[in-house]
Amino acid sequence: MSGLNCSANKLLGLHQEKGNEMKMVIRALLATAVATFTLAGQAHADSALDTIIKNKKLRCGIMLDSPPAGFRDSNNEPDGYDVTYCKDMAKALGAEPEIIETPSPDRIPALVSNRIDVLIASTTPTPARALTVAFTQPYTNNVMAVVTRKDTGIAKYSDLASKKLGGVVGTTPEQLFKDELGKGWQGTGATYTGFASDAETFLALQQGKIDAIVINVAVFNSLSQVVSSRSS
Repeated sequence: MSGLNCSANKLLGLHQEKGNEMKMVIRALLATAVATFTLAGQAHADSALDTIIKNKKLRCGIMLDSPPAGFRDSNNEPDGYDVTYCKDMAKALGAEPEIIETPSPDRIPALVSNRIDVLIASTTPTPARALTVAFTQPYTNNVMAVVTRKDTGIAKYSDLASKKLGGVVGTTPEQLFKDELGKGWQGTGATYTGFASDAETFLALQQGKIDAIVINVAVFNSLSQVVSSRSS
């Protein structure tokens, strides 16, 4: 199982969900960052903070399709622990929080184009991202899993080398699959399709459009609960 070679990954073993048509094959530990700021020098950082305090508004970019970190409640209001973190940060700065829904592919672009002040959206620190944004210390660790359907015959990581793979555009799991394709999986029949959100990726897996995804276990559990509640 040496295929998981992302930075800061740690294999945690094999796990299968009982009584569920999905199974989690491999778990890996990934650190996610609490927030990021554009790297344009200390003067820019100071002016950004001054602007937040002066305007008494903190614009937080949050993914609202990634429960339990970010989602919309029954009243269509933003909720989740990333939303709570934004509110706490705004309170500490004497500002009002403004939640700006930021899909995964738009996270870094939204920050560097100044559409948001801070990004709180499960953003793993990577060298490539650090070229344009700065990271705080991670505030949570996410357990990631390769999730498949039981009918795919996937039992170990190497089985993915000939399968239809999917992931969310702009994420580290997407980069993992693309790296594997470049190292040889493309020659053994593997393909990759990118989607806009975890929900879309999960749906494509259920529909048989793809065979496996890499997803945050907490997000997987939340999406599975939604599916179960709809079918009950």
